[in-house]
Amino acid sequence: MADKNSQNNGKRHSEKLQVISGGGLKIVNTDAALLELLFDQLDASEPQISVHGFLRSAIDGLRADMLENGCVNSPPAYVEELLGGICWADAPSDAKACGLGLLKLVGGVSQSMAMAGVNLSVRRIRVIEMMFDVARGYIDGLRYAEDGRKIISTPNFENRFGVRVDVKFRKAMLSGEPWDLTDIRDEELARMLFDLKDKKGRRRKPAGK
Repeated sequence: MADKNSQNNGKRHSEKLQVISGGGLKIVNTDAALLELLFDQLDASEPQISVHGFLRSAIDGLRADMLENGCVNSPPAYVEELLGGICWADAPSDAKACGLGLLKLVGGVSQSMAMAGVNLSVRRIRVIEMMFDVARGYIDGLRYAEDGRKIISTPNFENRFGVRVDVKFRKAMLSGEPWDLTDIRDEELARMLFDLKDKKGRRRKPAGK
């Protein structure tokens, strides 16, 4: 699955990290900046997998949605699209490369949203928790603070990548399973029920009152 194109893509990501480390210590202190850091790290993870352009576009679209809108409103790639987008045989000349860690993220986000069973808007911070969970297998040196209200970096991570992470959140991160979206689903169903009752109440309100 990995070919010269994917190897070149991996080198490109490595060079990007080297540029960061060579330019002094970069401070990551917003959730958007953390998302970009994790996305790049997962995209650079090995092995590099050759994928068709439509899947790469869906993956890049997930990143754009989270940065521009602060959320993702639909699964980025269903199982059929994910499996069909991987170049299982010899990769064509126009194939793109993607880190295995990032493919795991996209598949996990899509599965979680599909299993929730309703249209959901998953906020950026929740996707970051999913990314952080996947990144444990690829990135050493990032961890939750003791109070669960921030993600911070270790000195080893900072020395290796030239990046210091110190991102605070308004509420504690999930201590359980970030992939289980039933809490978001229940909130959305409650909101829909409230809106429905509110509309019925307004229709029944006598004219002139």
